[in-house]
Amino acid sequence: MKKVLTAALLAVLTGGVALAQSAPPSPPAGTMQPPPPAQMQQMRDQLMQLHRQARASILAALTPAHKALFARITGQLAVADRPDCDAAVKQLNAALSAPEKQKIMAAAQTAMAKMRAMMPPGDMGPPPGMGMGMDGMPGDHAMARMTAGDILLLLARLSITPQHQS
Repeated sequence: MKKVLTAALLAVLTGGVALAQSAPPSPPAGTMQPPPPAQMQQMRDQLMQLHRQARASILAALTPAHKALFARITGQLAVADRPDCDAAVKQLNAALSAPEKQKIMAAAQTAMAKMRAMMPPGDMGPPPGMGMGMDGMPGDHAMARMTAGDILLLLARLSITPQHQS
């Protein structure tokens, strides 16, 4: 009886080793597998929709005169030999009213919260407390330090970056 139990145990153990060797290796702990292409496309579409909504909310916060100023400043930055983004941010912040600034900040914070909620934990973004993420988006502390003028210039940059359609 002892030999039968030993043989059965040995068969189970060796069978388990054989199965473990034939199965694909598990990813190292703490690493993420990329989502399937269809899921990636769906997330991309959702992010693009979120960007369009945020852009519309932010631009709606501007008076017609400030919208024209924003267009003029971003146009000047685009053709300048040495664009001075800091001066542009200061000029925008000086021109915007307090309600405009509040609406811009609220729209940006809402969009960032929605974006982060869509991302799986540990995905592409910077660790808490870091500045810009690998995706060029501001991290937690960088976002907290941004002004309405910073957000407008970030919006302009993101709005003119070519979007690859599939």
